[in-house]
Amino acid sequence: MISILGHLDWLRREIPDDSKLLRFIHSIDRSSRYLLSLIENLLNQGKIEAGAIELDLSPVNLSDFFNHLRDAIAPLATDKGLTLKTHFKALTNQAVEIDEYHLQQVLLNLLSNAVKYTPSGIVSLATHYKDGTLTVTVQDEGIGIPEATLKTLFNPFVRAENVGNAQGAGLGLSIVKELVEQMQGELEFESKLNQGTKAKL
Repeated sequence: MISILGHLDWLRREIPDDSKLLRFIHSIDRSSRYLLSLIENLLNQGKIEAGAIELDLSPVNLSDFFNHLRDAIAPLATDKGLTLKTHFKALTNQAVEIDEYHLQQVLLNLLSNAVKYTPSGIVSLATHYKDGTLTVTVQDEGIGIPEATLKTLFNPFVRAENVGNAQGAGLGLSIVKELVEQMQGELEFESKLNQGTKAKL
């Protein structure tokens, strides 16, 4: 799959911007990235069920970490015409011991979901760091989640009924919850239909 994505990047550079082939290349690229995400989620779900997730704590500059995270999600929001707001409060430039890979995985999942299920409006990422405790909030003004679905939302392969044809296998949030708990954190989740969703960890 990585090879396919690499060749698609090469094709984009070689084909003129006005070529009709670019539309097909973009379609293949989106499908390939979805399949890659699905494979990664299935592998992670297998590791979680086997109790094989291992945390790797290392010194991380929180300011750099969240600036890079913002830069990663900003193009997705821009492509949909959404406003991405960030508020990074009290982040320190000093290194903090966190599992960078898994925290990034959790937040990218929450942010990409917020962008995916927000037709218009605002997606926000807010942080607060105090006395060694990091709090992160991801909020959107999207389609929200039906109350009946909230009870089973974190079960594997569960998807809300109102997501339409949006791609997904219903694994992302179950993995997010497990990873947050593995990192000794708590995940608070609120959602109102047609008003938006708020995730806090």
